[in-house]
Amino acid sequence: MRICFLIASVMLLPGCSDFDCPGGQVRVDGVCRLAEMGLVIPDPKARRIQLACSDNLPPRPNAPGFSLLAWELSVSPSPIPSGTEFGFGLTAFAGFDEFFLNVAQHLVPGGVSRVNVLELQATVRVRRGAKDPEPIALTLDSQSIPWTCRYDNNGNAGHSGDFPSCSPGKLNPDDSNDDCTGLGGLAQPDNPCGQFQKIPTSTDCEPGGACDVQGNPFPGLELSPLELCETNGFCVVGPVEVELRGEKEGYVAADSGHVLFGWDDVSTGAELDETNGPNHGTWILPPAVFGEEVGPNGMRSKVGDVEIALECTMAISSWNPVVEGSRDQRSAPAPDHMLISFPIQEP
Repeated sequence: MRICFLIASVMLLPGCSDFDCPGGQVRVDGVCRLAEMGLVIPDPKARRIQLACSDNLPPRPNAPGFSLLAWELSVSPSPIPSGTEFGFGLTAFAGFDEFFLNVAQHLVPGGVSRVNVLELQATVRVRRGAKDPEPIALTLDSQSIPWTCRYDNNGNAGHSGDFPSCSPGKLNPDDSNDDCTGLGGLAQPDNPCGQFQKIPTSTDCEPGGACDVQGNPFPGLELSPLELCETNGFCVVGPVEVELRGEKEGYVAADSGHVLFGWDDVSTGAELDETNGPNHGTWILPPAVFGEEVGPNGMRSKVGDVEIALECTMAISSWNPVVEGSRDQRSAPAPDHMLISFPIQEP
């Protein structure tokens, strides 16, 4: 059964039955409305919105120097009346794609099937349609991913280990954890307790199988997924994504138009190239440094012993035909039509 819920006393999921509509609301054309105000509760919307990301990995041959990721954003708003307060709920699926995971398979002997997610943040910004909106940071919390040890009780960190759960409260000064004793029966710094997210993998190394049908989507890497499968016994078949949630109340809608939701592209440290040269109007992205504080859209993780840092800004490729273009392959600000849009309800 679909459940109706409130944020700021007015936010509801659509498609509720008659008896599910709270007091003061009626069902009209299958949608719960606020009867007294004549307002419609908008349908939630979800969309994958691209970000351009810098990273700390070694430069790749024939690569543009950044990666385009597509994090999913879902927005469930209350009615958005002209010039009046409204609220909304947010859900994000953020992380990194198969390219970064395949890089790690090259760097870690025997491959790796889990990612230790250390920090993750996705920041939502309303570009237009609200008065003085503050950005909303969705962050990794202690419940987002279960806490487990890097090694199982037999000292195995591989593809098929049964990894014991652990408590971050049992951390020792040397970064070992009293719950993680799979290396010789003792707590060791090399066997940390962390929020390890499983990498989607397949052991189908046969011709025409799951690893073979991917071809070689990463020409800058030495081995294809099938060759990695033949070497490690498995290959990567999907991205690592973590669900983040949040909500916000008290935004004030503009008098008319639409409210546009997207990822932050204002406070990420990215700057526009304003040299009037061949790459004018494209983003100059900030570096991603593992030991520095994570930015508004950023991630710090360890894949095996490989430290990965990402810093991202909402963007599209500068070679996308919807923007002016550039001589070099860079990233450019995302146009309005690629964001999530809700109409402001006028009297």
